[in-house]
Amino acid sequence: MRPVSEEPLIFGRIIAEREYRVGRQKLLLQIGTPHRASWKTDFYCPFRFIRAGKAETDRTFGLDAVQALMLAFDLIKVLLETTSSTVSWAASERPGDVGIYKRLTTGLGMDFDRGLERLVEDAVLRRSRELQRRPRPDS
Repeated sequence: MRPVSEEPLIFGRIIAEREYRVGRQKLLLQIGTPHRASWKTDFYCPFRFIRAGKAETDRTFGLDAVQALMLAFDLIKVLLETTSSTVSWAASERPGDVGIYKRLTTGLGMDFDRGLERLVEDAVLRRSRELQRRPRPDS
């Protein structure tokens, strides 16, 4: 098996694109088709950022194409949030909102992760009930 650093990167077809703003500059995110790695057991998902005509390409590896894609979103979120505090999704009204949200996986087992999901769902339900009980400003 060749090292990951020597794995040829095939970008393939663009399956998703999103435009960001960094100050006044445009930053384009493109995600490519997940591909099977040359050692035939893992997949990788390529993505790139294009800014001022320059492209930076990276990828994530997963056990299958879905995991590789999910991990790409995790890494993209981290890269965007650590690039600059002014990175914002073009469709968002809030500076710093990159429009990618953390998944609730811990690596601590399915039972733990499902319990964590239930806690979040309960908190969302409680908050939505609180908001429904509040008087509306237009009434």
